[in-house]
Amino acid sequence: GINGITGFYSLVVLLSILVLNYSFNLIDYQILVFGILGIVVFGFFNFRKQAIFFAGDIGSISIGVFITFLLLLFSFILNTPLPFMFITVYLVDGGVTIISRLLKKENILKPHKSHLYQNLVHIKSVNHLTVAGGYAITQILVNTIVLLVIHENLSLQLLTAVPLILLLISVHIFLNKKMKLNIKEQNT
Repeated sequence: GINGITGFYSLVVLLSILVLNYSFNLIDYQILVFGILGIVVFGFFNFRKQAIFFAGDIGSISIGVFITFLLLLFSFILNTPLPFMFITVYLVDGGVTIISRLLKKENILKPHKSHLYQNLVHIKSVNHLTVAGGYAITQILVNTIVLLVIHENLSLQLLTAVPLILLLISVHIFLNKKMKLNIKEQNT
């Protein structure tokens, strides 16, 4: 579930920040290594049939604050918004879900199961770890592109980032619509 995605995804993001830091040497690498080790320990006790550890709200928020701090720091020092591309898959999923719920006049502060990963698990019956792995692999592809262009000028960075974001949004909308069409076909 969300714990698997949190673990895989956080590991991908922190490893990507570690690679970025290797290129620019902006912070002590040990900060990142200890964050990665924490995620690996969490994953060891979570990525199993019967999970022992759960992130919960506090764990997810703590990981999110740590990652956001690092992304803000790198963005300010490097004078580019590109480090935030390291969390694009989450941002797109969250953003599209919020906009969709607002358009349906739903209360976005109430619990729901409208995220793409939830639909894949609950509607399409895709295994939780498969969905978490899919999110992680997608983010790895994005992060690889980011790491290739972050040394370029800001114009080229944005010419790479904007189409990539639009592609992810399009894929997200397409997959959600396809699942909803499948549900309608099954109900008729």
